[in-house]
Amino acid sequence: MERIYLVITHGDYEKNLADPGLTPNGKQQMKESKYQLSAQFNLEECFLISGTGNRHLDACLEFAGRKPDIMSDFAGKKEVMAPDGKIIFPDGTKVPFTKLLSQYKDALKETLNWLKKILSQSELGNILIIGGRIVVIAAGVPRQEAKSACIYRIWLTEEGELKIKEFKSI
Repeated sequence: MERIYLVITHGDYEKNLADPGLTPNGKQQMKESKYQLSAQFNLEECFLISGTGNRHLDACLEFAGRKPDIMSDFAGKKEVMAPDGKIIFPDGTKVPFTKLLSQYKDALKETLNWLKKILSQSELGNILIIGGRIVVIAAGVPRQEAKSACIYRIWLTEEGELKIKEFKSI
């Protein structure tokens, strides 16, 4: 039986806050995504991984109805991008994104390696990752095309290359 690997990007979150939660609209987006997927994918039996921020935990509770099996910074951190292009850290410190560009590029490489490692763990069964857009960007979706509140399917080719596409059906 083929294993299924999915990435769900969190929905709308509270802007200009350190480690924000989802807005009511963001919670609704997760519920709607859940209905799109639940007839084809058993959310209770999958291995659930999420980012470490409040918005990731909110998305898990709304989408999967439970806390994640593990939380990882690779799936999304507590830091968030503000509308003005600054990164807001959990302590409220704001830093222009441009000053963190090299760290962002390193994080993309590390996230890609993490995804490949997770997907090669056959004992985990079906895997659901609920995180930020960095996961899908690291997997190959261009930054400007990466969507929030979206379901993506990911897989490894026989050659070990990571592939990703927006969810249509499993």
